[in-house]
Amino acid sequence: MSVPARLVLRQAEVTNAALGHVNLGALSESHGFVSITPPVLDLPAPFNAWTDAAASLPTLCDGMIVRRTLDRLPLLDASPGVLPDRYLLRASSVVGLLAQAYYNIEVPAPAQLPDALAQPWSTIAWRLDKPRWTMSTTDYMFHNWRLIDPSAPAPMRVENMKLLTSIWNNPGVEVFMLVVLEMLAQSTPLVGAVVRAQEAVAGGNSSALKTELALMSDTLNHLTFASLLKANPNRHCGDFHVDPVVWTKMFATLPLPLRAGVHNATGVETPFFHVMDEFLERHDYKTQLGGEALMLRNAFPLHWKQFIVAVRQVSVADYVRESGDRELQGLFNETRDAYQGGHGLLARHRTKAFTFMDAAFKTGRSSTVTGFSGMFKDRAWDVVDTSFENSRIERARQYPSHASFARIKSVSNVGIEPAIMRRIVFDVKGMGMRYEPGDRLAVLPENPADLVQRTLAALNADGHEPVTLTQSWRAAAARPEWHDGSHTVRLSELLTFGQVRPVTREVARRLYALTHSEHLRRLIDDRMEDQWELWELLEKLKTGGFEAERLLAALPGEPHHICQIVPPMAPRLYSISSAPVDRTAPVEEIELTVGHLTYQSETSRTSPGGQRRGTASSFLCDAQGDQSRGVVVRVMHPPRFSLPRDPSTPIVMFAAGTGIAPFRGFLQARARSASGRNILILSVRDVESIPYRDELELLQAAGELELMVAVSRQPVRPVFDPETGMLRMAPGKACRVDELIREPAVASRLVELLRDREEGGEGASIYVCGRATFAGAVLEGLVELLGRGNSPEAAIEDGYQAVYRMIGADRYMQDVFSTYTGSTASLSRRIEISQLMLQNTPQVGLWQAIGGRVYDLTRFAHMHPGGAKLIQSYAGLDATNAYRKIEHHRNPEIDSMLAMFEIGVMRRLDFGMEWTVTVGDDGMQFVPLSVLFRKWVRFVYLFVEIENAYRVEVSLKDEVLVQRESGDDPLNSSYKLQFQIQAHHRFLHMTLEYLSEELGKLWRHTASACDPRADIQWLERELTKLRDNPNTRQALAWTEELQRRNSGLAGAALERWHQHLLSLQAADTALMANIKAALSRGLRAFETHERNALRAGAATIIGTLRSLQSTMHDYYTRLSHDRIRNPIERD
Repeated sequence: MSVPARLVLRQAEVTNAALGHVNLGALSESHGFVSITPPVLDLPAPFNAWTDAAASLPTLCDGMIVRRTLDRLPLLDASPGVLPDRYLLRASSVVGLLAQAYYNIEVPAPAQLPDALAQPWSTIAWRLDKPRWTMSTTDYMFHNWRLIDPSAPAPMRVENMKLLTSIWNNPGVEVFMLVVLEMLAQSTPLVGAVVRAQEAVAGGNSSALKTELALMSDTLNHLTFASLLKANPNRHCGDFHVDPVVWTKMFATLPLPLRAGVHNATGVETPFFHVMDEFLERHDYKTQLGGEALMLRNAFPLHWKQFIVAVRQVSVADYVRESGDRELQGLFNETRDAYQGGHGLLARHRTKAFTFMDAAFKTGRSSTVTGFSGMFKDRAWDVVDTSFENSRIERARQYPSHASFARIKSVSNVGIEPAIMRRIVFDVKGMGMRYEPGDRLAVLPENPADLVQRTLAALNADGHEPVTLTQSWRAAAARPEWHDGSHTVRLSELLTFGQVRPVTREVARRLYALTHSEHLRRLIDDRMEDQWELWELLEKLKTGGFEAERLLAALPGEPHHICQIVPPMAPRLYSISSAPVDRTAPVEEIELTVGHLTYQSETSRTSPGGQRRGTASSFLCDAQGDQSRGVVVRVMHPPRFSLPRDPSTPIVMFAAGTGIAPFRGFLQARARSASGRNILILSVRDVESIPYRDELELLQAAGELELMVAVSRQPVRPVFDPETGMLRMAPGKACRVDELIREPAVASRLVELLRDREEGGEGASIYVCGRATFAGAVLEGLVELLGRGNSPEAAIEDGYQAVYRMIGADRYMQDVFSTYTGSTASLSRRIEISQLMLQNTPQVGLWQAIGGRVYDLTRFAHMHPGGAKLIQSYAGLDATNAYRKIEHHRNPEIDSMLAMFEIGVMRRLDFGMEWTVTVGDDGMQFVPLSVLFRKWVRFVYLFVEIENAYRVEVSLKDEVLVQRESGDDPLNSSYKLQFQIQAHHRFLHMTLEYLSEELGKLWRHTASACDPRADIQWLERELTKLRDNPNTRQALAWTEELQRRNSGLAGAALERWHQHLLSLQAADTALMANIKAALSRGLRAFETHERNALRAGAATIIGTLRSLQSTMHDYYTRLSHDRIRNPIERD
């Protein structure tokens, strides 16, 4: 039966073939939304004047001579009969790019376009039935490509494409644009799958529908985890590196619209997003990006619009819901999650975009093509990020939360020692679940009955009390009946699935706000909340008169409602320790390897000691096989922990304890087909705890595995005996994995495996799975192993560079998990904010505070998938909000990896019950001293973030913007100078004005608290006077003149301008260093004197701010002198 989408698809294929062009929209089952034939390379005379001009754009941009050159273009008639239809899309791309370059490359923007661009561009838009003055994504990328090797398999990949018109000839920008194009090409299977899925529904063929849903899910996952990841901000990734600041200044600048109301190239235009939205029957388009999508859809070419409308006319969702087929429903849910789930394509795209939006708005971008705008103080990057997430949620919320409920089939011991590990087998037959080796299983555990009973007793409750669920609880989907709109559950059920041990910091703070318990305050200060179970803490609070029943009586919106004190338990992630026989088909079983966790909580002045058990591990390890009650499970695919795409690549696996789990799946998968060598380096405490020993011996006997074992508590070395096919225990010394790595024979073997193939090595991929301490030991050992140099320091740095390159090439992958073993807060180094704020450069260190803990991310910046500049952007400050903004705190693998870099905890100051008077925007207020300190901290973090942004922006001077074939210095050009001038101009005109406003506010609060006689308007008035003095006005005017005169510079003149800009940047940098040093002194007065700060440190605190007036005065004077002495007057 032909469904509407099939009819539209067939008609589009026939029409495009007959016309010989795709002006009505490329659409086919074989090529999706990409033209079957590549775009034409050249335009016929006289229109080749346009392509000739476009070919010279890199040179024109580099020299800032775009306008003077394009002003000489001839006025050409693009009407029908003159410009043939088959050249129309190419002409639209070329003329659109020329027009946008004319308008956006040089500043300030011109009043209008020359007729030679404006008139043909308008005619072309009319002929293509699209809005005037619009450069669409089709113009920018989708019809702006050529193939390097048309005969290559899957030719439309980044590696096999070039842009037809490369505006800048910048490799990173071109990679970014080609990634967008590759994603469009790789989305092709969705077109056919959507149509065939609807045909299956029309024919009542559930089996065929399952096949198409699986194909759609696989295609979306490929877009997410293969194509999207190619645009890589990590500098060590080789040819796929895209610098976020370069992206901002080049790619993101060109499409900025010429006129208000124009909507230029944006990712929202990508047609497969619209197809998926209609296939999944998106109801709402009320968010800003939702409205933008509908607006852009109206301007789509005819075939695209018709196909999108047709897709909506057959409901696959209704068919799936009414089928009652659990496997079909599971596959449909998998497809939904792959697109709009919390870890799907839209979510991963949002995370990727955060890196670029953060750089964009912090380095001068004031708006986007989709209408978002704002300056630094508006935190526009957060606004855009929120818009991405709101748009995803708008799609996802129309479907109820779903989860798969799997039965635990069996639980058995792993190894000889039964107390250490268990093999858990889940029965998932008929649930439509699929996975790949390296995937994780998210498991929602249950609290044991005895813990629930103790908590009920502490609440003076019997468990039958009804509790109204909050939204976060309903989304948790712990039980099947919660999907049916039931918003009320028994208290005992809530406690079964709630976070009642250990107590979280947020819950401790909520309880303190309710009770004002001095014991609880000390507990929070000591960071000992995680040593308590909720029932213990409630019993302790009850001794001080707290009535726990208040938590049950509170209304749902109140902060101490029981759902706020008992938040839903987060799923635990476990590496799947098996491999499917057929990766494309649903599986019947999923296996885990789980360590049974017990630990001793710390005894201190604020925490009780005691034996503790891990909630999730106890739930799984103590479970009985064949239990009827289902467990909530979900397969999660990590972005970077998969087997090599080339199976012949050797793999080296480092595992500690249960870290063997994913590697058991790896080995099973690679044993089923021809593959490269497999080396497993296993760390165990004793030989009795070697996991899956029989399986490992069989693999070694079959030649499928080379096993090395580090035994840390016994003086033996397990060695494989080929004659017996078993491990024998040879005499040796106890050793850790890093010691094993350094042994000469092992080291030599590893070096041979890990070196790049270009260096004569085998180019093996490395996988590490274990706790953070283990992962750190492996990293340090490999750094020492791979490093070469004339000194120990040089060798270590070379070793790190080798590791960075492997990480950038996805050859070094880590699965770091957290196994809670009690608080380390009492052992941690205490770090002051005055220390943290100074650690924001690679030279002194890149420190961040996240959740009260401090991490030295100097090395990690080179490993970070989001690139070093994102780490630098948040260095020297509390990055908790940004970390949570992109939901890293909900991702255990990221959260766990942080532990590798932890160096201490933030020290909480003791201000006691000291109060003071401050004057702010709301007049005079009586506030705790801690409030005044927080105002200082907020300003300090704001200042450090601004300093970081400036440093990241001016780093552009070290980047190659336009790649030239000549031997000229690629680091200097008029184009690059423009961005350096803009950085100084923005700092001088906007940043300092903003900082002066905020300093004035801080002065008012501080002066009124430190000295009742002080003039609370003094600093604001003095800074305003400085902005009006002759030196300042001269400096401001000079930046305007620099922008006007920067064009066509070369040779010695270019070098003189470059040196002058470096001098201006040095002045900016020195000013920020002086301000930061002063602010650090003020903070140290608070930190030194704490509750006595206003008595013993007031003079220092207010003097710090007072000194900033002279600091600013000296800065403006320096700029004036630089202006007088500048060497570029004659240029």
